[in-house]
Amino acid sequence: MERDIRYIRDYHYQQIGIVPTETSTLPQRDTILLMEKRTGSHLSKFGHFSEMVAFLNRTFSPNYHVRVVCWEDIGSFTDQIRIMARTRAMISLPGSDIMNGIFVQDHTPLVLYCRKVEGYEGYDSSNERTYWFDHLDYVDAQTEDCNSTNISYRMKLQKKGKYRVKVWYTDVNLDSLKDRLIRLGLKPVAEEEEERNQ
Repeated sequence: MERDIRYIRDYHYQQIGIVPTETSTLPQRDTILLMEKRTGSHLSKFGHFSEMVAFLNRTFSPNYHVRVVCWEDIGSFTDQIRIMARTRAMISLPGSDIMNGIFVQDHTPLVLYCRKVEGYEGYDSSNERTYWFDHLDYVDAQTEDCNSTNISYRMKLQKKGKYRVKVWYTDVNLDSLKDRLIRLGLKPVAEEEEERNQ
């Protein structure tokens, strides 16, 4: 399976001109991608999302560009592949929006956090990882233990049209996220720079 998926990635890279040659290399992996989901049947989100974005920017920018992505906002499949080719780390909750992870360059970490889904017993730790990413050697897919003290879950009622729906939030301990990204090889800014960014 891995060979086939890698072939699909490489084929699409070639079709849009992302190919190493004697005079060029693959794009620099300079982006931390933070996935945002605004629609779907399992409405789960990162809690404290704006604080998470600000923390990642303070901690890793300018070494990496922190980019929030909701796939419905990205115009074309080609643009989505270009984004994935530049990704140094992808941070997401489980769900179909991580499937573009097959288009990352080799050895790119996919950092997943569990979510609570209404009507499910327990937590969802990503069937996408189980069925897809665990079989791909070139993607480093990791899921935080659903019962870890580094994450917590809460539910909030939100208005959706004329109805109120339950939305589950996964709150991530930001210091543990920083430590995890550093262990995965990402380089934070110097502490003095981080203090200036606050």
